[in-house]
Amino acid sequence: MAIPVTVLFGNPPQDIDLSASNEILDDTVVAALTFLATMAVTSRLVIKKRKYGRLQADDWFILLALVCNHSNPDFEDTFAHIQQKFGEYGTAACTLAGNYYGAGRHVWSTDTPSLRKMSIVSHSQISST
Repeated sequence: MAIPVTVLFGNPPQDIDLSASNEILDDTVVAALTFLATMAVTSRLVIKKRKYGRLQADDWFILLALVCNHSNPDFEDTFAHIQQKFGEYGTAACTLAGNYYGAGRHVWSTDTPSLRKMSIVSHSQISST
């Protein structure tokens, strides 16, 4: 049986709007920035390929930075492995998963199982960067 949120955090203050949420804004920003990063790297690679006929070392490092992300290999967590394998896209996926589990909402607007999952997602983002 899950512990009620009010036991952990007390009753919500009277002046808080519990229906307020930043999930849509967070999701939109993550999607837009991931798209912009992808388009910027793609544009750079296409222009450099056309201009010089080949890609140089800095281009490969930029592509590697977009696709890969350094992670702690000892940290056995699904979300951390997603970030490690998919870089920017893994970070975006973890952020969207965190929003799904309650990030962007008041703590009293969710339940303790969702808070636990959200904290796992948040921890994997912090520990894999």
